[in-house]
Amino acid sequence: MPRNIVITGATSGLGKYVAETLLGGDDHVILIGRNRELLAGIARNHENSSFYVADFSSQSDVKSVAVQIARDFPRIDIVLCNAGILGREKPHITADGVEETFMINYLSHYILLCELFSVKTVPRVIITGSQAARWYTINFDDLMCLDSYKPLHAYGNSKACLQMLGCWIFTLVPETSVYIIDPGTFRSGIARSRAGWFQAIYNFAKWGMRSPATAAKDIMAILDGREFPGGKIIRRGKVKDLSFSTEEFGKLIEKSTALSGCDISRII
Repeated sequence: MPRNIVITGATSGLGKYVAETLLGGDDHVILIGRNRELLAGIARNHENSSFYVADFSSQSDVKSVAVQIARDFPRIDIVLCNAGILGREKPHITADGVEETFMINYLSHYILLCELFSVKTVPRVIITGSQAARWYTINFDDLMCLDSYKPLHAYGNSKACLQMLGCWIFTLVPETSVYIIDPGTFRSGIARSRAGWFQAIYNFAKWGMRSPATAAKDIMAILDGREFPGGKIIRRGKVKDLSFSTEEFGKLIEKSTALSGCDISRII
C-alpha cells in the first residue's frame, strides 16, 4: 500500500533529495516549506504529491499546516522532521517570543508532532539530527541559549532537544518507531540565515562537501525497509546509543509545553 510521507524542509538539501526520490515511486509525498514557488516546482507533474506552505518560525503556521494535513489525509505513515537552520550571528526572537533557531529546528517539530499525534497514530518518525548535538549539554534554565548565544551552540542545542524528543516518543509510544539520523556535513541551504563572510565561506566550502544523495543514504535505507533499532542515532549505517534521563525528558516537555501551548504528554 502506498504510504503518506510528510517531509519538512522539502525545498532544499536533504529534504528536497528525499522528496524528489520518493516522487519517482508510489508513495504520496506531502511537502512542507516556506517557498510556494519552490514547492510547486518539486511537486509539478507528480500526482502523488501535495504541498503546504508554512513558515516554521511561526507557531500559528505550524499548527495550521498540521491541522490541514490531518484533515486532508486519513492516515500519516511517516514524518521526516528535517527543516532546520544554522542560526543568525545574533539571536533573533520571533513574533511568538521564541529564539528563531530553537523554533525552526526543534519547537516547530514538537508542535507539528503534537498536533498530528492528537488525532492520528504516526507509525514512523524520522529525525534529522546532528553530531553537533553531542558538543553541548542542554541547560534547561537557558533552553534557547539566550544567555550564552553563539550560532553553533544554538544549533547544536536545538538538535539535542529534537533528538531528546525523538527518544521520549520512542520510549513512551510502542506503536511508533523513531529513527534519529546524523547525516554529517553535506551541501544544503542550512546557512541561509547567515550573511556576510560566513555565507561566502560556506558557499565556497560546500562544493567540497558530500552531496545530499550521499547524506540521505540512511534515511533512504529506512524508507526502503531496512531495519534499524529505534531511539538511537544512526550515522553512515552505524548505530550509537543516546542516553537521556526521565528527569530530562520531563523538563524538556514541560518547557516545550510552556513555550508552545501544546502538551504532547497529554496526548501520547
